[in-house]
Amino acid sequence: MSELARVIGDTRKSILDSLRKLEKKELISKTMVNGELHISLSQKGEEYVKKLIELFHPIKVSDDQQLLQVPVRLNLAKEVITSLNLYKIIVKTGLSRKGWLLVDELKNLVGDEKILTIILDSFTMPPTRILRRIKIAGRDAVELDKMGQEILRKSPHYTVFRSNSIYRLLVRLTGSPWVFEIMRFLSITSFVFLALSILLLVANAPTVLIAVGFLTALIFLSLGITVSYIKVE
Repeated sequence: MSELARVIGDTRKSILDSLRKLEKKELISKTMVNGELHISLSQKGEEYVKKLIELFHPIKVSDDQQLLQVPVRLNLAKEVITSLNLYKIIVKTGLSRKGWLLVDELKNLVGDEKILTIILDSFTMPPTRILRRIKIAGRDAVELDKMGQEILRKSPHYTVFRSNSIYRLLVRLTGSPWVFEIMRFLSITSFVFLALSILLLVANAPTVLIAVGFLTALIFLSLGITVSYIKVE
């Protein structure tokens, strides 16, 4: 279970919730080995995975192993990846403090310049204009167009942003709508304040400063625990 949480990069609670749903649909099976929860695919789950793999790759005929070209399925894989990255751009841009993002920031967000180019070429012009190209201090940037704002308002991240004041505060504070990034920021910040408090204690600093340091570390740690229970589906 700990390995699964590390690989996925999400909270243990979120993963357990997802696993319960998968188990309810009989897609996985769970076993305990030396006190550690182990997850494996059920037969039904293996069939689903096989079907997903077939969507993203050409299919081989079992008899002669000849490759069947399925361009529709290859296009589907491309569309899925593009859509996922477009969603990330919409949410990140729409919930950012500035209301816009530099193209350089989008490169870091998407991680693939080719996919980013496809998105910018496809969704910055009518009739599918979701993003609007702008200039910020002479640098290329984007903001959400009307259609992009409509999509944002229907997104689960925006729903939680509107309804959960703690999540809204942390998004504004960290500049990130992703729970795992928020938790990382809070963990690092609480560690820094805790280390600083210990140094002040060793240096015989005024008690007030030490108390403030420990209290601040505790606050950030508490926020980290709280945000781990926030679910964005």
